[in-house]
Amino acid sequence: MLLREKRRMRNHRQQRSYRSRHSVREFDPFIGRSARIRELARTAASFAASESPIRIHGETGTGKGVLARWLHEHGPRAGKAFVEVGCAGMSSEQLCRELFGYHHEGSAGADLAKAGLLELAHHGTIFLDEIGDVDPRIQSMLGRVIEQQRFRRLGEVREREVDVRLITASNQDMDALTRQGRLRNDLRISSLPLELPPLRDRREDIPLLAQDILSRLCSESSRPPVLSAGAVTALQQYEWPGNIRELRNVLERAVLLGSSNVLALRDLHFDTCQLAIPASHGETS
Repeated sequence: MLLREKRRMRNHRQQRSYRSRHSVREFDPFIGRSARIRELARTAASFAASESPIRIHGETGTGKGVLARWLHEHGPRAGKAFVEVGCAGMSSEQLCRELFGYHHEGSAGADLAKAGLLELAHHGTIFLDEIGDVDPRIQSMLGRVIEQQRFRRLGEVREREVDVRLITASNQDMDALTRQGRLRNDLRISSLPLELPPLRDRREDIPLLAQDILSRLCSESSRPPVLSAGAVTALQQYEWPGNIRELRNVLERAVLLGSSNVLALRDLHFDTCQLAIPASHGETS
């Protein structure tokens, strides 16, 4: 009974540490030693120093938003506003109002006006996630903003000046989106491309990624959990359809429900049946 209570209290402390501290330090988009991630780091550093628009392609969960923020914080607009907009699921009217703002007269004759996110990002960066879901008409308006640094609020006649750097992202191939008419060619060809590899294509990076995530999850602990050899093998064998986001979720659950400071294979719970562990590594404890 005493042992069970101690485990419960330890898990409670780890959960409280995770909730209060895990978001203090931004995730590094370049953790690992694989050739693909090292090449990405070199290219991203070169792109960050420019003022050009950037487009990021990567599967869901690979860290496109993390990379976009890194590009902002390591570029000439660091310290200015970084505005992230999730475009998936937003109607064209809603997104247009959010981006450009609006102005109209109220029923009592009073003017109603609201600044849009472009104005909020003035002198900084605006990141549009899932650009393929954005209406081509709005894409055309964005292209004008980037080229001429001018726009109008909805319902206004006068033009406003705005200076923003545009970063876009999609989990779909942007060349294919252009051929389908879902991404304007001028937005595609005017932006510098970055490709985030899926986790299954950089399996050698998984141990370093996993240990970094564990350190974040238990940032107040003097002894963050470590992974057993069998657990590391399992993580490297799994296909990771949800990529780094899924890896974080699997490790978070293991930390909260694990029974010791060493996380074993039995502590890992995967969402799909894509795990194939060699018999020589069939660890259960």
